[in-house]
Amino acid sequence: MTLRAPHYHSVVTIPLNSYCPEASLIPFLVEISDLIASVSLPKWNTQSLYNQGKEQQVLRARLFRIQASYYNWAEVHPDKVDQLKLHISVSL
Repeated sequence: MTLRAPHYHSVVTIPLNSYCPEASLIPFLVEISDLIASVSLPKWNTQSLYNQGKEQQVLRARLFRIQASYYNWAEVHPDKVDQLKLHISVSL
């Protein structure tokens, strides 16, 4: 998969206000304007013989945005599960 865009903006906030917390939440935001996503087949794939050098465009978006957060625990325990929450929005 190939992603092309003239602008890419990201914001990550890492909380460092306490030493070794039991758990922490790290929010982040990614915004990509004028995104073009394409897919091409690898050369070892038999179908690539018919699509040599061609990329198939799968998405053209005016604005692609991922607003997310990662919640992680300091210790490993069966009851403590890290979580990655994603909210993806696309403006065509």
